[in-house]
Amino acid sequence: MLLPKKLQNGGELIVHIESSKSDDAGKLCLQIGGMDLPNKESKAMDKLRWRKTSSPFYELYRRVEKPTGEVAWNKVYRSNVVKQNLSPLWDETVLDLETLCNGDLDRTVKIVVLAYRKSGKHKQMGEFKTTVRSILEMKVRSGSNDEFLDLRKSDKTVAGIEVLEDGNC
Repeated sequence: MLLPKKLQNGGELIVHIESSKSDDAGKLCLQIGGMDLPNKESKAMDKLRWRKTSSPFYELYRRVEKPTGEVAWNKVYRSNVVKQNLSPLWDETVLDLETLCNGDLDRTVKIVVLAYRKSGKHKQMGEFKTTVRSILEMKVRSGSNDEFLDLRKSDKTVAGIEVLEDGNC
């Protein structure tokens, strides 16, 4: 359902409301790690022999289909920053499935990995799309985890992302 509302000072606010698939969709305990991420530090720093390494974090997005047929991505989670590490292990998190995918395990989600910048102009290292069901299946098979999701940029695989088993969740 789409609810447009005219604002007093001009413009319009549009609210998209989606009905829930269940009363309690449950939770997803998630911990992921990166493998050989690309370094996004500037070439100028190399010339100055600073040789810094990127400090990556990731953002998790929920797919939203608008009534117009357009697809939008809404950010639902941002991880911690792992300082100067190209094979980071991000903190474990518990995500509400209602927020993440409206309880639909086959709804597409997107993970974008970024290199942190103090200025807020973070540099994208890569991204991938998957479903919650695929993440859950990877967690089940992670006992012998040689399985990675391809982190892609400009249609090229630039690194691997590993989904780790449940920890204390």
